[in-house]
Order: sequence, then C-alpha cells, then structure tokens
Amino acid sequence: EYAKVAMEYVGPGGLVLVDNSLWRGEVALGNAEGRATVIRQTNAWLAEHVHQFTVLPIGDGLSVAVKHRQ
Repeated sequence: EYAKVAMEYVGPGGLVLVDNSLWRGEVALGNAEGRATVIRQTNAWLAEHVHQFTVLPIGDGLSVAVKHRQ
C-alpha cells in the first residue's frame, strides 16, 4: 500500500524505492505465504503502473520505480 501512496506524492519522472523487495529470496522463489505474497503483489503493481521498474538484487532486494512523465 505505501508504494501506491508514494506514487501519488512523487512528481512526474520521480523515483520510488522499495526496500526488502526480495524478502530473503522468498519472493524470487515463488513462495506463496505471508509477506512474500504481499511484496510480489506490490512489485507486480509497480511494474504495471510506472514508466520503468526493476528489482536490484542488493541485500534483500531494492525495487526502483520511475513515475511516468505526464
């Protein structure tokens, strides 16, 4: 939820960074329990609603989303 709210506040072309987006590897492994499911849904939402999106495999993962320029 907080990623969606952050996208409302960031300006066009701005960045939203989300920490722990791989959650100890559980998100990448496809585990369907608890936080891994919520994080996977957040990553999917960002991938569909921003101009550019990637997950960096740093620590527990860092999602980087660039808002559309409008």
